[in-house]
Amino acid sequence: MEVYTVHVKAGADGLIDDNARAAAVFVPEGFSFWAFLFQPFWALWHRLWLVAAGILIGLILLGAIVDGMQLGAEAGFVIQILFAILVGAEAQNLRRWTLRRRGYEMRGVVAGEDLEQAERRYFGAILGV
Repeated sequence: MEVYTVHVKAGADGLIDDNARAAAVFVPEGFSFWAFLFQPFWALWHRLWLVAAGILIGLILLGAIVDGMQLGAEAGFVIQILFAILVGAEAQNLRRWTLRRRGYEMRGVVAGEDLEQAERRYFGAILGV
């Protein structure tokens, strides 16, 4: 069972926006494997521009610290892995932060076997089905 938080643009009903797209955004809970593997690319894929810039700056700073302290390749690798784990663990919270900055409100939490079932439960509750 997966748990999702549901975010809707402020003032919208959460069903359809002006461009005939679903106006609700479902963000899963938990660790993001893809954010762990491809930190800045994952952020760009989700259009998290400030997050991607922050990740790139963090990677550059970590590289500079490792070089400046002459820690060696093994220590640099361990530090990069720890940074990747941190990004993977906080990835969904970074998505929620960006949505909040863009004017979305969290409207609820819904669970389902997959995203489709969670969407059906959420929209079914809105429509009273």
